[in-house]
Amino acid sequence: MFAGIALYISVVESPARLRLSPPQALAQWKTSYTRAAPLQAALAAASATSGVAHFFYESADQRAFLPALLIGSVIPVTFAFIMPLNRRLLATKHEDANDRTVQQLESWAHLHHTRTGLGLLATAAFVWLALGY
Repeated sequence: MFAGIALYISVVESPARLRLSPPQALAQWKTSYTRAAPLQAALAAASATSGVAHFFYESADQRAFLPALLIGSVIPVTFAFIMPLNRRLLATKHEDANDRTVQQLESWAHLHHTRTGLGLLATAAFVWLALGY
């Protein structure tokens, strides 16, 4: 679920947002962010926990750690690279949004692609493991 939501944001929502005026783009980002952040954080944490639990309770196969590590890595990536930008965007007033704000939203979209990629890799690894490879 995390990968699907992240993919939707990267492929649909962010490009559409960047077609809006700076104040509208910022307003849309803030609305989306406040709704999506808790959901994505919970899904990433639940997926990572599930992967670790699978390793300890179902399998001693160290490959079970790979998907958990991949999906769990979105959490430190978010805190290290995306949260500083999130804070700057959240602190910007809608009426003060300008071309610099749009550049920040573009940077945010590129950083979010990293999260999307990690989520998709984790999903592929979970499927790979489930198929018994």
